[in-house]
Amino acid sequence: MSVTPEYLPQGTATTLLSTELNSLANNTFSSAGSAQNNVQATSNFNGYPYARLVFSLAAPSGAFAANSALYFWFLRSIDGSTYEDGSTTTRPPDVVIPLRTDGSAQVTEVDVQLPFGNWKPIAENVQGSGSQALASTTNTVKVLPFTVQGT
Repeated sequence: MSVTPEYLPQGTATTLLSTELNSLANNTFSSAGSAQNNVQATSNFNGYPYARLVFSLAAPSGAFAANSALYFWFLRSIDGSTYEDGSTTTRPPDVVIPLRTDGSAQVTEVDVQLPFGNWKPIAENVQGSGSQALASTTNTVKVLPFTVQGT
């Protein structure tokens, strides 16, 4: 008997970062977003193992340099009170979003494995050889958890 996988989204997307990204300078970390809890039977993400992240960046005031990117981490915590260090590069980012050099707004979607337990989101604006800040408004990172079941 064959099994057909079905993707089941949690419902609606949750905004992880918004004002934390506004005017984010070159080689600067955002402040961490709100704490999240990805454990079964919790009000956040209910233990879903996967998620689609949507990065929506408004047009900056100038073009990004070549090899620029937005780095994104899930800062983990085993107890919900002490989180990984988010102010330095202590480990590779969980997601790297290349930034186009044409200076226009961009939306990028990527599917990731969602960490279990407690975590907070954080991002860093990493410019290749430039110094372009992110736009001053309307930047967001949203998450839509999903799971896979077989029928």
